[in-house]
Amino acid sequence: MAVFDYIDPTCNPVTYPVLQPILFATRRSCNGSPNANWYLQRGDHHFHYSFTSHRSGWENGRKHGEQENNPLIVHVVYKNHTDGHLPEKYSFAGVDKENIIISTIKKCEDDNSVIIRAFNIEGRQTETNLHFFNPLTSLLKTNIIEEEPRKLTLTKKQPELSFGGYAIETFKLNL
Repeated sequence: MAVFDYIDPTCNPVTYPVLQPILFATRRSCNGSPNANWYLQRGDHHFHYSFTSHRSGWENGRKHGEQENNPLIVHVVYKNHTDGHLPEKYSFAGVDKENIIISTIKKCEDDNSVIIRAFNIEGRQTETNLHFFNPLTSLLKTNIIEEEPRKLTLTKKQPELSFGGYAIETFKLNL
């Protein structure tokens, strides 16, 4: 559990409040039994936190919280690739609505198509355009286990996807 203390614990404390995170680690089960077991949590325990402000409402702080908890992982390649055809400025995939989150991009289990799974964090119906790094030749909507595909019409470069309130949707793409 993480909490914040407001008293300066240093040798020369300041008089104004100081916000400092504290990590509490439970050492014994909290089930109330006199024979409650001890938790063996050997080793070092680390956590990170972010402290910021925003307008009231979870919607206004959501993006900052997600960014802090999902840092960008960089993979450095030292070999110069001369056979690539995409400029570095291009995005791999994206949507144009803030409440639609792409959670998964992966190879399909059954063939070489691409699976994109996304979810709607708000309770309202949302239509969003999918931006992908290459043109699509086909687009199918499947269930969450990538079965029961239904072909969607591709009428423009950036297909429009429909999400119900709080819906999780899975799409199968062919390039």
